[in-house]
Amino acid sequence: MKRWYHSALGYELVKSLQELRETLRALGSLADYLERNPSALLYGARRPSANGGR
Repeated sequence: MKRWYHSALGYELVKSLQELRETLRALGSLADYLERNPSALLYGARRPSANGGR
């Protein structure tokens, strides 16, 4: 008897779930970063310098 996880569909399902887990972990990290640095949405990862970036 062939198990579902030995089939091509089962393999794709497992790979998709692994990718989803990695995506959710990355989104969690982004949410944590933005919670600590909310201005990063406006200015990027680094804040502009006091002299206007010159």
